[in-house]
Amino acid sequence: MPVDEISKRQLAILHAVISEFLGRDLSAVPSSIVVRRYKINACPATVRNEMAQLEKHGLLKKSHISSGRVPSDLGIKYFLRNILTEVEIPQEFAQSVETAITESTGAYERLTNISTLLSVYIDEPVFCFFKNITITKGLYRVSKYEELLDSDTLTSLLHFLENKTHFDNLVKNTTNVVFTIIGKDLKYLDLENIAIVAKKFTGKNGTPGYIGVISSKRFNYSKVIPAVRFIGDLLDNKV
Repeated sequence: MPVDEISKRQLAILHAVISEFLGRDLSAVPSSIVVRRYKINACPATVRNEMAQLEKHGLLKKSHISSGRVPSDLGIKYFLRNILTEVEIPQEFAQSVETAITESTGAYERLTNISTLLSVYIDEPVFCFFKNITITKGLYRVSKYEELLDSDTLTSLLHFLENKTHFDNLVKNTTNVVFTIIGKDLKYLDLENIAIVAKKFTGKNGTPGYIGVISSKRFNYSKVIPAVRFIGDLLDNKV
């Protein structure tokens, strides 16, 4: 949906709801929070009406247990395309990654060291697929998200990472830009609360590889996306 099809106030409300949702908890966001914390120039009743319009557009959805709203997968995608402000890569992190690429010997060591650095920096689980190499780092970090702690979700997540064929089917038409796959787009059982941000890179012999983040769809996209892009770009022709 083009950005000019929703009003500036609706855009501000959408931004507020998603900002509350990402990285915090699963609670539905009420209109009172939007007005108080984000200085929306409207009363709570007006904000509720605007939320209802955003729900009709498919960008928000209503919680079953309260009158507030949470973003839909479509709403998160809209946010990423039209609203997101990316965090600048810190010089210290950039230097540590470049050093790891230069000083590591062999593809496995290089990808392992870089995956570890990325996981620590963004505080999320990281995966890397290259040839017959599969690397995962920081999987324990999913424990900070309550929606990922049930056994079915954890089982599906681990099976997804061990079964590269499913991932390959999802990314077979992917270009070298950073891509995001959210919720039901993963087309995999019990991963509706998961999102992937990943980057394709090319090895020295032309072999494709992928490095990315797989975690709750509530993670910090503004930090994750530029970090994944930065590392994916650096890995081109380095393994």
